Amino acid sequence: MSQTYDYVSERRLLYFTQKLKQHFPTASSFIDDSVTAIDKLWSSQKVSDELAGKVDVETGKGLSTNDFDDTYKQKLDDLDTLIEGLIDDTSDSALDKTWSAKKIHDEIAAVAGLEFVKVDELPVTGQSNRIYLLPIRIITAVTTISGTDATVDKGTFVSQIPNNGTYVFTFMDTNWLYDRNVVDLDDYGISYDTTATPIDGDTITVVLASGTNPNIFEEYIWFTDSSVTPAVSYYELIGTTEANLDGYVKDEDMIEITTADIDNIILTVFGSV
Repeated sequence: MSQTYDYVSERRLLYFTQKLKQHFPTASSFIDDSVTAIDKLWSSQKVSDELAGKVDVETGKGLSTNDFDDTYKQKLDDLDTLIEGLIDDTSDSALDKTWSAKKIHDEIAAVAGLEFVKVDELPVTGQSNRIYLLPIRIITAVTTISGTDATVDKGTFVSQIPNNGTYVFTFMDTNWLYDRNVVDLDDYGISYDTTATPIDGDTITVVLASGTNPNIFEEYIWFTDSSVTPAVSYYELIGTTEANLDGYVKDEDMIEITTADIDNIILTVFGSV
């Protein structure tokens, strides 16, 4: 069983303070009177302190005179140049000093106009301004080519196959077919032992399914290759992101303290509610 944590909401805290005030009417009145008296005393004392610390007028100096420090004034004058230098300096050392990894990630996304979207499956057609976060997926492959297992490159395959499922490649008449179309297995990142000779009816079955770690996502972007005619669009796997949430408290582990709990505390301490 996981550990649970009690917390007090704002409305429960208000209820608690009201209960306390009911048990301390005299103390509450005393505190209010004391605060009023202190305010009066502080006000007169403050006037005396301010007068004692006043700055005498110096001949030849006005309100606009720069007498705080010429060096600091020069730094302010050079601020624009300094900022431009920081922006231009993209070295690792400069970035380490002025940016966090998350800040860099967020700023790049903002400048590029990108939006991060968490999905269970990739849409058939993506949007170029989005980075899709998909739960990390695993691949299993089975083949009947002379008993030789096929090897599937995950990055290449998932770029061509956007969603989870079972996909079958069939050998027929010297060609590999997928969804009844002739394909090049290399395009899908599929390979097998060159000593294996496929015959009609041989198949390669690839099972693509979500993994079990809910904190790991793969990042995809919808890419359009305009170097070919006609242009071709597809998903490109750009990386994997992992968030370790082991040290965080889950919503279901948070238990709000109720008014009944507060009443029990008051009853235990004061003997009545």
